Amino acid sequence: MYPANETAFLKVLERWRLTSPEGATLLGSNDPRLIMDLRSGYAEIQTGEAIARIRHVLCIYSLAHRLLRDTEAENKWIRERRAELDGSSLLDVMLRGTLEDLILADEAAEGIANE
Repeated sequence: MYPANETAFLKVLERWRLTSPEGATLLGSNDPRLIMDLRSGYAEIQTGEAIARIRHVLCIYSLAHRLLRDTEAENKWIRERRAELDGSSLLDVMLRGTLEDLILADEAAEGIANE
């Protein structure tokens, strides 16, 4: 994977104020040390699934940023409970931990943005 994508992913985690365990969940891992190791350069993303997960997170971030252009507004937007997600937020769905949930959140974000 390109280090730029890993760097962008880590910046999104900071911007959204996500913990290392939450970041690991987004990558499909139960080990929060993965995020610390990515930050320190001791690990890199190599699996196709992890790369796909990062792409979906970056797509959601990109959409939120284009729409809102404000960190606080973006954080509120991803955390807002939505009827179309059965009362869950985009972040709730992302943190369920499966690739399918990231895809669902990405598709839902597109739909919400186009309302």
